[in-house]
Amino acid sequence: MKNLFFLFLLASSFKTHANQCVEVLSFSISEKKPLTNLRVHDERVFVDAGFAITGAGKGDHSIDQVLTNLQITDRDLMIWRNLGKKVLSVAEGESPFVPYLVKQGISTKGLDLWYSSDTALPQGVLGDRMRDYREENQNYLVEGSAFNMPFPDESFDFVITHFLMNNLEEVEIQHVINEVIRVTTRGGVSIHFPFSWGQFQSLMAYLAHNHIDEAKNFRLTPEWALIYEKE
Repeated sequence: MKNLFFLFLLASSFKTHANQCVEVLSFSISEKKPLTNLRVHDERVFVDAGFAITGAGKGDHSIDQVLTNLQITDRDLMIWRNLGKKVLSVAEGESPFVPYLVKQGISTKGLDLWYSSDTALPQGVLGDRMRDYREENQNYLVEGSAFNMPFPDESFDFVITHFLMNNLEEVEIQHVINEVIRVTTRGGVSIHFPFSWGQFQSLMAYLAHNHIDEAKNFRLTPEWALIYEKE
């Protein structure tokens, strides 16, 4: 009976924590989607023309937290720099990840739909911040969709998504994963955070059904990161 009561408390705690998470639609998808079922906790959300846009800023998206979520260590960064590895951050948004890696001397690109100077940005403080980010990092940012990445096959040694997959439907995840497989070099790695057990099961079923041999190279960590290692 005590064990059952403990499990009940644990489940209740997990549910409460889950309801506090931020769920937003990525600005990096291939077409505009309606803004629906948003649960926002501790983050400002700006709504413009059907999009939900979140700033990277502080909190859960500080560079320290981003690196922790992606399980990237200082040693990893040193190896990437010394070996001349190429890194791609998909749906980069305003994240500090790309600017930080560039300052570390690592060849890095960020991909998002609004990185073109021709793309209109929202008015106000958020729009100004997005514009500043785009101008300050224009040499490292590429306009494009996670569904159709504008890069040749096997272009990057490391491909990263941070708070993208949890905002996509199953079919959308499949499209993104296909592109990740395509642009990752042999011997390269991709990391996607967060990624749920349900999403992992669905992805494995999709890869198996379509006889995609890469299925064996995917694993889900206890920290809810999906890791893909291309042979």
